[in-house]
Amino acid sequence: MSEPRKYEIELTRTAEKELLGMDASDFSSLSKAIDNLQNGPRLPGVRKLHGRSNQWRIRVGRFRVLFSIDDAHRQILIYRVTDRKDVYK
Repeated sequence: MSEPRKYEIELTRTAEKELLGMDASDFSSLSKAIDNLQNGPRLPGVRKLHGRSNQWRIRVGRFRVLFSIDDAHRQILIYRVTDRKDVYK
Protein backbone atom coordinates (compact mmCIF):
# COMPACT_ATOMS: atom_id res chain seq x y z
CA MET A 1 0.00 0.00 0.00
CA SER A 2 1.47 3.37 -0.97
CA GLU A 3 1.60 6.32 1.38
CA PRO A 4 -0.53 9.39 0.56
CA ARG A 5 1.06 11.91 -1.79
CA LYS A 6 2.55 14.89 0.03
CA TYR A 7 1.65 18.50 -0.61
CA GLU A 8 4.08 20.60 -2.62
CA ILE A 9 5.24 23.80 -0.88
CA GLU A 10 5.72 26.98 -2.89
CA LEU A 11 6.85 30.33 -1.48
CA THR A 12 6.13 33.72 -2.99
CA ARG A 13 9.09 36.00 -3.52
CA THR A 14 8.00 38.06 -0.51
CA ALA A 15 7.78 35.02 1.78
CA GLU A 16 11.16 33.75 0.57
CA LYS A 17 12.81 37.10 1.34
CA GLU A 18 11.18 37.24 4.77
CA LEU A 19 12.31 33.70 5.58
CA LEU A 20 15.89 34.26 4.39
CA GLY A 21 16.07 37.42 6.51
CA MET A 22 15.54 35.49 9.77
CA ASP A 23 18.35 34.62 12.15
CA ALA A 24 19.54 31.00 12.15
CA SER A 25 17.45 29.69 15.08
CA ASP A 26 14.22 31.29 13.83
CA PHE A 27 14.93 30.08 10.28
CA SER A 28 15.43 26.53 11.56
CA SER A 29 12.16 26.36 13.51
CA LEU A 30 10.20 28.05 10.71
CA SER A 31 11.58 25.73 8.03
CA LYS A 32 10.72 22.68 10.16
CA ALA A 33 7.14 23.93 10.57
CA ILE A 34 6.85 24.64 6.83
CA ASP A 35 8.24 21.20 5.94
CA ASN A 36 5.71 19.62 8.29
CA LEU A 37 2.88 21.16 6.23
CA GLN A 38 3.76 18.74 3.41
CA ASN A 39 2.17 15.92 5.42
CA GLY A 40 -1.17 17.72 5.54
CA PRO A 41 -1.93 21.42 5.73
CA ARG A 42 -4.72 21.09 8.30
CA LEU A 43 -2.68 19.73 11.19
CA PRO A 44 -3.29 20.76 14.81
CA GLY A 45 -2.30 24.38 15.29
CA VAL A 46 -3.29 25.44 11.77
CA ARG A 47 -6.06 28.04 11.85
CA LYS A 48 -8.24 29.51 9.11
CA LEU A 49 -8.09 33.30 8.91
CA HIS A 50 -11.47 34.85 9.69
CA GLY A 51 -13.18 36.70 6.87
CA ARG A 52 -10.79 35.37 4.23
CA SER A 53 -11.47 32.50 1.89
CA ASN A 54 -8.83 29.79 1.74
CA GLN A 55 -6.25 31.63 3.84
CA TRP A 56 -4.64 29.86 6.77
CA ARG A 57 -1.91 30.43 9.33
CA ILE A 58 0.40 28.55 11.62
CA ARG A 59 2.09 30.00 14.65
CA VAL A 60 5.79 29.37 15.21
CA GLY A 61 6.82 31.21 18.36
CA ARG A 62 6.30 34.91 17.71
CA PHE A 63 6.13 34.35 13.95
CA ARG A 64 3.20 33.61 11.67
CA VAL A 65 3.26 31.70 8.40
CA LEU A 66 0.33 32.65 6.15
CA PHE A 67 -0.63 30.37 3.29
CA SER A 68 -3.36 29.15 0.96
CA ILE A 69 -4.19 25.54 0.10
CA ASP A 70 -4.96 24.03 -3.30
CA ASP A 71 -6.25 20.53 -2.47
CA ALA A 72 -6.95 19.65 -6.11
CA HIS A 73 -3.25 20.02 -7.03
CA ARG A 74 -1.95 19.23 -3.53
CA GLN A 75 -0.09 22.53 -3.29
CA ILE A 76 0.45 25.04 -0.51
CA LEU A 77 1.36 28.62 -1.37
CA ILE A 78 3.10 30.46 1.46
CA TYR A 79 2.76 34.20 0.96
CA ARG A 80 3.97 35.71 4.28
CA VAL A 81 6.43 34.70 7.00
CA THR A 82 6.85 37.45 9.55
CA ASP A 83 6.57 38.59 13.15
CA ARG A 84 3.07 38.51 14.59
CA LYS A 85 3.08 42.26 15.25
CA ASP A 86 3.55 43.00 11.52
CA VAL A 87 1.82 40.10 9.79
CA TYR A 88 -1.77 41.34 9.52
CA LYS A 89 -0.98 44.93 8.44
